[in-house]
Amino acid sequence: MGRNRLVMIIDPEADSRSSVTGLLRDAPFAVVADAGYGEDAAAIADEAQPEIVLAAVEEPVEDALRTIAQIAATLPQAVIVGYSSLTEMRLIRQVLQSGIRDLLPRPLDQSELLAALDATEGVPPVSVATAAQAPAPAPVPTRGTVLAVFGAKGGIGKSTIATSHAASIALDTDRSVLVMDMDTRFGDIAIMLDMEPRFTISDVAQHADSLEPEGFHRALMEHESGAFVLAAPKHPSEWANVTADQMKAIVEFAAQQFDYVILDTPGTFNDIVATSIEVADRVLVISSLDMASIKDTVHMLDL
Repeated sequence: MGRNRLVMIIDPEADSRSSVTGLLRDAPFAVVADAGYGEDAAAIADEAQPEIVLAAVEEPVEDALRTIAQIAATLPQAVIVGYSSLTEMRLIRQVLQSGIRDLLPRPLDQSELLAALDATEGVPPVSVATAAQAPAPAPVPTRGTVLAVFGAKGGIGKSTIATSHAASIALDTDRSVLVMDMDTRFGDIAIMLDMEPRFTISDVAQHADSLEPEGFHRALMEHESGAFVLAAPKHPSEWANVTADQMKAIVEFAAQQFDYVILDTPGTFNDIVATSIEVADRVLVISSLDMASIKDTVHMLDL
């Protein structure tokens, strides 16, 4: 009987690492190390010297790929197999271009996982010379996380939660954050933060098909917390000139510029709200405890 091949698991969730370890139990693989994302993972890999690195690739994707790149540089002889819940083709291409040998969908199927690991048997190591000669893949822009804050009625704290989240991220992390006031009725983000906007979403929407970083940042306001704000139009009537497609283009562009984009939406369901939910990675649903709010929230969840 041959020896067990050495495996290291990279996953930001400790419970997930434990579950993956369980899938490899009674198989010809030995888990010799595990770690989350970050520079420590490469040091642990260097000490453990695994033959296979089994890596979760989840948001924020840039952290995952940075960790994988550090391990690949430390252990060029190791084969890297990824697993992910990502479904966007652009992100999947980005992952595969990073040098991962195979990418498995989550939740992991044990037989599929073992087959993928068995397929790495005999895969030759990548030499430093070969890696140096290989053409570097074209850089793929990273995308920040988009969070839509939604509630089925007004006055339940959506704007307060959106601004608090943005300020907390700016103050407590090294991540960049933008909060966009997409309340098509009464956008209050600017006044809540005691700010007077020179430009608003309606101004940016006029150039939605030709956005560029410098001009986009000129339309933003920076709060003392470090969070940036793109204010709602000063008059609700100005929303009539803003289309859902324009808002989608603005949000996607903003996500290329910031680590987090937080969308504050109105207490109703319209095309702008539908677009916000469509492009969001996560939707935070706010409700109060009165019967009307609960009823409307249930209807929104059905949608």
